[in-house]
Amino acid sequence: MAEGEARTRTLDSIFSNWIGTDPAAATAAAARLTGEERDNVMRSVANSLAWRDPQKAISQASNIQDENQRKSIIQNALGNMANSNPQQAIATLNSLGMGGDAQAVGNIVDRWSSNNITAASEWVKKLPGGEVRDNALGRVAQQLAGDEPETAIAWAQSIGDEKSRQNNIQNVVWQWKRYEPQAAKAWVASSNLPADVKERLMK
Repeated sequence: MAEGEARTRTLDSIFSNWIGTDPAAATAAAARLTGEERDNVMRSVANSLAWRDPQKAISQASNIQDENQRKSIIQNALGNMANSNPQQAIATLNSLGMGGDAQAVGNIVDRWSSNNITAASEWVKKLPGGEVRDNALGRVAQQLAGDEPETAIAWAQSIGDEKSRQNNIQNVVWQWKRYEPQAAKAWVASSNLPADVKERLMK
């Protein structure tokens, strides 16, 4: 292993553990580093904080130069925030101007719906049409697939984009077939899915 790579891994390990015991000190120390080393450590710190303190992670993400990495950390932090406080996650999402970010909204819906599917689905219904809403509808459908497959399919059928709609319906049916194969196949047989899709799902 190259010396630089070894040092990067060592620093990542040190700061990931440090965040767990003293996040303020770890964050301050990371900020004093320079160059690429600083960027790497700040990314590690922000990723660790995304689980422990999502709001702090979002603040620290502003120190990361790479836009894709910065966005990914914020998206993950919003999802983790929604696990305990979905309303705060929504407010933060909007304050960051990320209401049009399908991944960020989807992460919120994933975590929220796992705790309160009713409240999460009501919020999703109010989203404006388009990619963000379609993605969120799919997340609700997949969350429901295990316990309420027919309800999940109804959600998937409300997706606007044809390809996304078909993919989500098929994913729900595949899950349904694992524990109620006859019921799933009966639904497929009576559905208006394309013939080739029906044939594949009936196997």
